[in-house]
Amino acid sequence: MEENSNDTSSHKSRNRRGRSSNRKELVQAPGSSSSTPVAVAAAAAPATVDPIKQMLALHPLHVEVTVSTEEGSSVVIQFHYATELRLVTSRCVVLTKERPMIPGAVVLTDMLSGGDFLDCLFPDDSGVASPNPATIHQLRRYYTTHQCPPSNLPVGEAIIPAEIGRAYRWAQLLAGLAFPYSQQGEPAVQSALLAEMAQDMHAENKANSGPQSCTASGVSSERVHVTLSAIRRRLRSRLALQQHLLILQGATSTSSIPVPSECMSMLFPGKVCSELMSWRTITWREYSALASTAAIREAGLATDRCLYFRAVYQRKHVDMIAFACISPDYPQVVPLFALEMKWGEQLCPYAHIQQLEAEVNVHWSELVPGNTDRRHVLPLMLYRLAMCLDVYTEAASSRLVDADPSAAANDTHFHKEKIFFRPARGPDRAFPLRYLPKLRVFAQR
Repeated sequence: MEENSNDTSSHKSRNRRGRSSNRKELVQAPGSSSSTPVAVAAAAAPATVDPIKQMLALHPLHVEVTVSTEEGSSVVIQFHYATELRLVTSRCVVLTKERPMIPGAVVLTDMLSGGDFLDCLFPDDSGVASPNPATIHQLRRYYTTHQCPPSNLPVGEAIIPAEIGRAYRWAQLLAGLAFPYSQQGEPAVQSALLAEMAQDMHAENKANSGPQSCTASGVSSERVHVTLSAIRRRLRSRLALQQHLLILQGATSTSSIPVPSECMSMLFPGKVCSELMSWRTITWREYSALASTAAIREAGLATDRCLYFRAVYQRKHVDMIAFACISPDYPQVVPLFALEMKWGEQLCPYAHIQQLEAEVNVHWSELVPGNTDRRHVLPLMLYRLAMCLDVYTEAASSRLVDADPSAAANDTHFHKEKIFFRPARGPDRAFPLRYLPKLRVFAQR
């Protein structure tokens, strides 16, 4: 019995030595000496994961929604969920029905492509800033790593990288994500605006069976309908604006402005002498460098999200340059114009320029009777500028003739072609810029 136990123990020890030698052979590389083992465990370790790439990771599944119009155009929106940032981002593509293009025309300002098509679908919702306050430090680390911090990064906000799309607040609400607002009282304001938009869209939608109430408490039930209606309205507005810009970029006269024929006889006189010489796009940097646009910029009405254009008018020796600011939410937000004027080599008084700016910027609602369809408000405002330049030159010439009758013989004099009773009125010497279509005369306000 003692010999059997010794044999058994010696057999177990030999087996242990054999297994140990086998493990050593696995660790040693073929042909290498026993003193240089290969780190197999290190080779089997998983690859290092890029933390920035992981932070911007999107879920492999996405939701695709197609919003169509009766005209045949549609917007395809893809909603993605950012797993680390815990918010919903979106990208969109516009599919338009074939339209007869203008011969030889090249689209210089594309209003239908790009990631900003759905910007400001609702007030102050550009989709650039993260709606999730928990992502501020993560996104700031992203920009610090890439050494490209945004120049306009607000305090307490974080900018969503463009490669993952836009994080609109309306998209978060549709997905059931509710984040706190950055400013106190903002939810109540947004709810009131949403309720107002719902009422406006119900009034526009003739297919509805009857009036429906939409109070702040009932906004949530209307959110999907209101959002889809807003997207359709944005698509129709951008299609109309794209067509207008395509015509304006080749305009060389006021008659080239695409004003609807029914509006021409209702809103303007039969003859306008001032000509639109050119229309071109300018950058935000160019716009912000102009002294004439300072008041609009300081009021916060012009931002880098808007589109900017430069229109040149001329009537003989009088030149007028109009700088247009078009909001992403056009035509719900009407364009704003800043003017520069020269009478020959002399700059026109700023008080005169202010009167022309007020006529087009403040009293634009007269161009849209009933405030129903604003899609043509840009060409209507451009045509009104030409009309105002006519009245200004003739009224200013009448003032000069009243002061010095010999000025009527000068080449710089403009003969009176428009009907107005007084070239100036009141302490501010107001010009007769208001047109009364029923009487076919101009008067002061």
